[in-house]
Amino acid sequence: MLAGAIVTAITYRSDIVRLWPKTATLYAKLGVPANLYGVDIQSVIVTTTLEASGPRIEIKGILKSVSRRPEFVPYIRLSLVDPTGREQLTWMIDPGVEILQPGVAHRFSSARTNPIRGPLNAVLVFAEPPRKGPVPTLLPPPRAESATFKPAPEKSKSDPKHEQKQAPTPKY
Repeated sequence: MLAGAIVTAITYRSDIVRLWPKTATLYAKLGVPANLYGVDIQSVIVTTTLEASGPRIEIKGILKSVSRRPEFVPYIRLSLVDPTGREQLTWMIDPGVEILQPGVAHRFSSARTNPIRGPLNAVLVFAEPPRKGPVPTLLPPPRAESATFKPAPEKSKSDPKHEQKQAPTPKY
């Protein structure tokens, strides 16, 4: 019975942390991270380039749903911090999606010109606590749509009033 309780506590840790946020600390100490948002920030790539207008920094990454239900996606707060841990530059990133369905991944990116120079680390966190309110609904899987092409009726050569124009052929 104890083993069943432990398995349940680990399996449903995100739901438990939503109800009791302070349990996130306990899960972290046990080495089993719990995600309050149900969305992970993954595969972050930071690139810097030199353009005619000056230096440019670009941040790319993936938001991945780790929840069993649809989740709201908050803005992402990006901070460039120096080796002492002080923030040198901060901005908000619009993730480009409001809701992520279970198991879905979404790419995001943001760029800035003339960032602070020097050795900096990028720190990405969600900018706001998870939204409260109605849970987003689960979307049905997308249907494969079939295009039906109907040829236009033949033109009447004898009566110009009943002449019909043929629709352009769709390009796929």
